[in-house]
Amino acid sequence: MPAEANKPILRTLVIGSDRHQHATCVSWEAIGSINLVDFELIVINMRSLSGGLIQVYEQKEVWKKIRSSLSRLLLSSGQIVCIGGPSRTPNRELITATNYSWCPSRVFTRQESGTTIEFLENPFSKYHAHFKRWDYYYEVPGIHEELAMMGVGEIVTVPYARNRYGGMLSGMWSVRAQNTGQYLGHCMMLPLIEELDQHEAVNLVLEDLLDLPQTISPPDWLADVPMPIVSDIDIAIAERRATIASLEREIGEHQSRKAALEQWKKLVYASSFELENIFAKALDRCGGKISPAKYSQEEFVLEFKGQVYLVECKGVGKSISLTHVRQLADYVMKYEEDEGQQGKGILLGNPWRDRPIAERSQPDTPVFPANVVTRAAGLGIALIWSVDFFRVFCRILTSEISGSAVLDRITGAVGAVDFADLFG
Repeated sequence: MPAEANKPILRTLVIGSDRHQHATCVSWEAIGSINLVDFELIVINMRSLSGGLIQVYEQKEVWKKIRSSLSRLLLSSGQIVCIGGPSRTPNRELITATNYSWCPSRVFTRQESGTTIEFLENPFSKYHAHFKRWDYYYEVPGIHEELAMMGVGEIVTVPYARNRYGGMLSGMWSVRAQNTGQYLGHCMMLPLIEELDQHEAVNLVLEDLLDLPQTISPPDWLADVPMPIVSDIDIAIAERRATIASLEREIGEHQSRKAALEQWKKLVYASSFELENIFAKALDRCGGKISPAKYSQEEFVLEFKGQVYLVECKGVGKSISLTHVRQLADYVMKYEEDEGQQGKGILLGNPWRDRPIAERSQPDTPVFPANVVTRAAGLGIALIWSVDFFRVFCRILTSEISGSAVLDRITGAVGAVDFADLFG
């Protein structure tokens, strides 16, 4: 395999020409829609830049913005390639902008012509193979303020091709950081070759730079040219796309249903408000009536078969403790004192919530230690392990057991609630 096969493809933008492979293409009129600094290599075709647009962009200060973006590109080691041409000003009386107003450096061309060309080392062998005569040469005397304000000390020019007396017919200028002296990005100025079609010229430049062939892209109108045998294939493609769209809708519905069901998994990992909310929602699904805390600082109130239950939820990284039980017992006693009737507490515990379920309820990770169960039973409090409740609740979702059966078990128990016979 050739060494070039593994060469990374630069993220490339072409301005002023379209339908090129391995590159994003944008017209001069739409250049404002592109973040120029997002690319590593920008190829600029100046032949498609109209005089009217040069004037409009100068009046709207678009060129200033473009110079600023291209300056940032160069300072981040980006590359610019310009397929140039003689410098021109659309209206000397009204405006001083030229077709090089986009460039971060000042560019002038000297109008002379000849056929003597001395080629030096350069990366554009395919493009320069068509370069036989010249009508101007480049001068790059300095940089614009956008580049100077970014800490560029100077630019250095390296010719790719020159005339007999040293005029740069093709070449490169590089920027150097003022504080470090390091060379950063560079701009390559190529000659205009009139004999080449604009699209072909850009293709040759891209092939030289990317080492990838450019094939002729079909024009937009080609899709409207009828071809009977292709029409049958188009119909088959449309039918299958319709099938795919239908399947994607079904998948979307299944995913929504899955997400709605998997919310109940919060019972085995959540804490605080999330645990309270999902447990309240589950008890409501079971047939209980849920209302906000109103008697003390309980999480919420459950009403079932005419009885009132104060509910507390605890999601913790260790076992449920006596402190949790005493806290709920205080709420129940305050309820009895204020309301003049007996109350009952329900404590949902999600202990060791950060551990996998298989590691919980082991000798070193008890859910409800023995002293907690004994105290809760003495105080008439029901203790629910959230994992057990989740398992039972899954059977409610599949209609294998009723919600009222689960509520009967919870409200009728003291101490740890046993769901064993409801697991199935």
